[in-house]
Amino acid sequence: MRGFSTVLAAISLLAAAGAAQSSGYFWWQAAIDGADTVARATHPTFVLHGRQDALDVNWTFKNDEGAENVQIEPAGFREQIRVTATDTEGRAVDTILAWSVRGTVVGPDGNRSTGAFLQQLQPGERIEWQASLRRADGFAWERGEYHLSIDVAGALKMLRTRAKPFTGRAESGGIVTVRILPGSSAAAAKARHLREGHKALTERRFPSAIGSYRAAAGVDGSDRAVRGLLGQALVAAGEYKEGAAALELALPLALDGEKSAIPDTLAFAYLAVGDESNARRVLLLTGPPAAVTSRLERLQKQLRGR
Repeated sequence: MRGFSTVLAAISLLAAAGAAQSSGYFWWQAAIDGADTVARATHPTFVLHGRQDALDVNWTFKNDEGAENVQIEPAGFREQIRVTATDTEGRAVDTILAWSVRGTVVGPDGNRSTGAFLQQLQPGERIEWQASLRRADGFAWERGEYHLSIDVAGALKMLRTRAKPFTGRAESGGIVTVRILPGSSAAAAKARHLREGHKALTERRFPSAIGSYRAAAGVDGSDRAVRGLLGQALVAAGEYKEGAAALELALPLALDGEKSAIPDTLAFAYLAVGDESNARRVLLLTGPPAAVTSRLERLQKQLRGR
């Protein structure tokens, strides 16, 4: 699975009339668990092999670029997310989206905490949820191509900063394509390892997550996103040097303008081994130069708090 494939939209969420525009950027992504990605950026395409009883979607929402905390009330936020599907012929497919109850808040240091109630996302933190997308008619997702239209505008309106509506930048929707091909034993093995890795990482079983991601990389050594997932698990386990090496292999995924958790995690790993020059290099490659100092200070503060 290309866990960092950001779903971008054509329409930006507008601040309320007369409100001051915040400097924050709230980005999000929806990625299909166990899938490969053949296209990225504005219209990601995920490839699965064999019929699927459900499409497992990994959602990420990150408080990025700003200096203020963002509040999320999980239940109400998720209820406002809409997913509509069409098949290859353009026919509507009614769907049911079932969410996991608890979300996982993750910092650049890989530290993870779970909760079902009001969440405060500090700058640089993200919250991850899993959801299962099933066909309402009870049938499986068969071979073919499906387009998922995602609308998060209503959810974004529920974000708060200092008890007031969030007025920063965000994308209000996007389209994901899911292509289901005939079954493949290698693809099935890779998907199984990825699912096991995601589950272990969410449950903070870092050695198991590392083992599963290494197994997935063994099936497909060219998949940079798998290296990124492996790097995140290694950093979360405190294996900073090896984690940095894996994340460097995945860094090109974040250099095409796509938002990703890779740069901050990689910069944190370099700081953890005392390599500030490489941390600066990574941040300069993936953001405005004027923001590098504040990003470094934030990461150093998190490092001191470990």
